[in-house]
Amino acid sequence: MADLGGHGTWPWGPVVFAPDWVELARRLQPAVVNIAREDGTESLGSGFVISPDGRVVTNDHVIDRASGVQVTFADARRPAERPPGFADSGGPQPRVSIAT
Repeated sequence: MADLGGHGTWPWGPVVFAPDWVELARRLQPAVVNIAREDGTESLGSGFVISPDGRVVTNDHVIDRASGVQVTFADARRPAERPPGFADSGGPQPRVSIAT
């Protein structure tokens, strides 16, 4: 029998409770960004900040062959400089469809 921390026990094992999605979204929103390509296309994507210096992770197709990107935070802030790693880390990593 699995102990559910005051919620009882179940004979088939532990129960995994889903997170509070609204609270999770509220807490993580500052790290989520919109990504617009600066090469004349109408391409948009999203990503999230993974480090204090502002490194952003997104899917490779969002920035593939882009000459530049504009990152916008939920509060409408737009960093003036190119996101760290856009050019200096080799850009896209297509084998895993992730770019930093």
